[in-house]
Amino acid sequence: MKKHVLISLAACLLSLFSCKETEEVIPDPVEDLEIYDVVSFNKVVAGTLLSAVTSDSGLVIPMTSFNSISPDKPVAAMVFNSSLPHWEDVDLGTPNQKFGGKGKGKGGESGNFINNTALGNIVVLQNFKQFGTVPNDDDGPGYITFDFSRVNGGIKATSLTVLDVETAREKETGDVKLYTRKGGTLLYTATFQDTEANGVGIVDLKNTPGVGYLEVNINGSIAIDNLRFYK
Repeated sequence: MKKHVLISLAACLLSLFSCKETEEVIPDPVEDLEIYDVVSFNKVVAGTLLSAVTSDSGLVIPMTSFNSISPDKPVAAMVFNSSLPHWEDVDLGTPNQKFGGKGKGKGGESGNFINNTALGNIVVLQNFKQFGTVPNDDDGPGYITFDFSRVNGGIKATSLTVLDVETAREKETGDVKLYTRKGGTLLYTATFQDTEANGVGIVDLKNTPGVGYLEVNINGSIAIDNLRFYK
């Protein structure tokens, strides 16, 4: 009797170990193959007029730009150092002076559009008539475009940072239009919020996929920065 019990116990133990050895291993979830990227403009020297820009991961993105006040200029997008703004452009300084920077303006002091982080280089439509090639924003209207046609299938557009959009006070406006390609289907339009003077806002591009061409329309002395996307 004892012998039969021992044999049965051994068989059960063997069965348990066998089950453990053949237990199904569930693999880890497959990592997202999309690569997050950003155009921060911090790899470019302030005072540069941009006909192309390199993203932080090394993607070269062709650009075009236009300022209706100086239509004779073939390139209007100028890199502007927000840490050392021109005396006439302190509303483009980052961070706001309340946070140790040189920026001045109610919008950047507190609230939804608080300007408490240094952005470094930003981009404006250059005021050629008054300041030549010394970086300084103009009143527009105009546009800045980014061509992602080199990215197979386009990008997934995430967001764009804007600075100093004074809609109520100065009637300044802007938007971002996302297209499948230049001259292609319009996928989405996002409008700038009123950040007030020196305020920093994030334009939500809704992770729109398949974007091959991005157009930023600017009507006023507004700056842009940190175009975020996945590729």
